[in-house]
Amino acid sequence: MAEKLEEKIVDEEIEDGGVYIHKLKKPFTWEGTTYEELTFDFDSLTGKDMELVELEMSREHFIAYAPDSSSTYMFRLAARAAKVHYSVIENLPLVEANTIRLKMKYFFLKLGF
Repeated sequence: MAEKLEEKIVDEEIEDGGVYIHKLKKPFTWEGTTYEELTFDFDSLTGKDMELVELEMSREHFIAYAPDSSSTYMFRLAARAAKVHYSVIENLPLVEANTIRLKMKYFFLKLGF
């Protein structure tokens, strides 16, 4: 069943221009801001974003040995694509956060990571 859910998530295409709009199942409020959807512009990400995520993580004593398998890394990079603090993604309900993680992973796979 998990594989079918992952296939469904991955099969949903990211729009041209690398944009993915994630509509939340119900509004989510974090630190005084309510989100109904998050827009991820994956194509706007740069190598510098990758470096900054690695730097953030190392400052907090996290290491992503395999970035495409690290939820911490994926959440932080996805947050940069959505122009939100990574704590927004980390604190979403599990189903929502996992869908976003899979979209980030799918984007990585499209790039050949």
